[in-house]
Amino acid sequence: MNLLTAIEQWVDTRAAKQIEIRMADVARMVRNEVKAQLEDSAATLALETREAVDAHNDLESRVDSLEQTLECHDNGIDDLESRLEDLEARVDDVGDRVTDADDHPTHGEVADLVREVISNASISIDL
Repeated sequence: MNLLTAIEQWVDTRAAKQIEIRMADVARMVRNEVKAQLEDSAATLALETREAVDAHNDLESRVDSLEQTLECHDNGIDDLESRLEDLEARVDDVGDRVTDADDHPTHGEVADLVREVISNASISIDL
């Protein structure tokens, strides 16, 4: 082997070693970048999952609240229906009383009768 061949082999070996070092550096940089992006993605996914769970829990709470409100309204409607039935019964009772009152003289008729009795009455005083 001559000197020129030895130098060429040394340069080739040195270049190959430099390429190996560069490739290892590039691989490490890519690995670190991928790891950082995966961690960011995982953090973002965890945040989005937490937000989705919170939104789901909020919706469940709202549905429960609406169901309670609906139940309160149903109870209120039942109460109003009961009151309406009571009021209808009272109206019917008053109507029955008015119907019964038709058989009795009115205040005007009674007043006329009292006036007539007074006008026909005579007062005698014995001393």
